[in-house]
Amino acid sequence: MGSLDSKERKLLFRNPTNAVYAAPGYLLFVRENMLMAQAFDYTRLSLNGDAAPIAQNVLVNAPYGRAILSASDNGVLAYAGAPSAAEPSQLRWLDRTGKQIGAVGDPGLYANPRLSPDGTKLAVAIADASRAAVDIWIYDLQNGGKTRLTFDTSLNFLPIWSPDGGQVVFDSNRSKGFPQLYRKAANGEGSDELPLASNTTDLPDDWSPDGRLILYEPNPTVAELWLLPISGERKPAVFLSGEGGTLPGEGTFSHDGKWLAFTEYSAGKREVYITSFPGKTGKWQVSVAGGHYPRWRGDGKELFFLRADNATVMSVDLDLKNSVPRIGIPKALFPVHLALLSFQNRLGSAWDPFEVVADGKRFLVNSPDQL
Repeated sequence: MGSLDSKERKLLFRNPTNAVYAAPGYLLFVRENMLMAQAFDYTRLSLNGDAAPIAQNVLVNAPYGRAILSASDNGVLAYAGAPSAAEPSQLRWLDRTGKQIGAVGDPGLYANPRLSPDGTKLAVAIADASRAAVDIWIYDLQNGGKTRLTFDTSLNFLPIWSPDGGQVVFDSNRSKGFPQLYRKAANGEGSDELPLASNTTDLPDDWSPDGRLILYEPNPTVAELWLLPISGERKPAVFLSGEGGTLPGEGTFSHDGKWLAFTEYSAGKREVYITSFPGKTGKWQVSVAGGHYPRWRGDGKELFFLRADNATVMSVDLDLKNSVPRIGIPKALFPVHLALLSFQNRLGSAWDPFEVVADGKRFLVNSPDQL
């Protein structure tokens, strides 16, 4: 709590979500999806008594640290409810027709599946309801089995791989209550390193194929794509910012590092684009009727994305041999069922529901356990 008329301020308590003042003298906040109220004297900047629960299963947009609630001055409170029970999903392998040809692991609370560059491992966020935490796990797709990469009681999600598969950068709210970038060896050795200590919500998008740069979104409400050098001074710089009201995000490098696919939100919908990297010599639209979550084929000759309905995997042929790309007509590959359940409420917009093998012949989809 701080004064608008001076530099006076006081730390009241630590909590991963925002607090809302409610007349005549209460602070409302969410702790483990429980809406709490605590008596508060704003003239003395002091809390009184113990916090008391007043509502269960309140929705929290975790990457932003925002509980979805609002209090009026006359005692009326509004809030969004979250599902009271977690519903499991299943990581399914699908071919180009949408036929299931396999699965990874047992049903669980999955999000953000990311294949290693060589396709032999999978990093994925898995929620543990008993610990009220989300951890990063590594699946060995060749030999079977999985290992846990994070162990603290917090939200750890959005893993991305280094080009050599030896490291993973991910998000965690363990330090300041909002997501920041951490780095750790994929084999679990050593401690977690904080590559960028900032006062913003940092969401990782991709790791450049040359291993030098992390592409990330430093503040999703502003919607920009920034580049963070992984060594040296580590001074981040903006790569794409919104122009004319557009909001870029969801960036991903082509496998040769010469192109970047991303999305922009404008006029009520999101579309997929590509640009050259690092020069940004142009911007070319790929989707035509809405799309997001672009994914490259390994040779750069095809780009996949989800149609705006979140129910169709799309494909576009690309010819990137010249400075001006040739872009084919988007075509629907297959319908898909995605897990848009309680785990999304834990991670807000940080979702990443599917992955593509480099040859473009198999897709790993995070789908509901019961189809």
